[in-house]
Amino acid sequence: MVEAENSPQSWVLDTIRRSQILKSIDLNVMQPLRVKIDRITLTALVANTPVKLVASHSSQKCVNWLLLAIGSALVIWSGNTLFVFLKPLQLADWEHLLVGIGFTALLPLVA
Repeated sequence: MVEAENSPQSWVLDTIRRSQILKSIDLNVMQPLRVKIDRITLTALVANTPVKLVASHSSQKCVNWLLLAIGSALVIWSGNTLFVFLKPLQLADWEHLLVGIGFTALLPLVA
């Protein structure tokens, strides 16, 4: 099914899209708001970036190592938990499990 074949038709939506009210709201309210938000975020981020990079280089390395250690611990713990849960399975159960894993791995290729 092609998306363009069954495009929804709504006179309400068409009327709202074509109205001058939305264009004037966008021009007079949304566009100045976007400009102010851009200006605030750019001045806050760009002005402080070099100072933060120089000042927090060692602390950033420490945070990276801490996150790496936490992530590694979670992977090891979940692997151990998986092993404990799957250890008592019989051969027939393993067969069903591996077939399910195989089909799940093939699903993105088919879709």
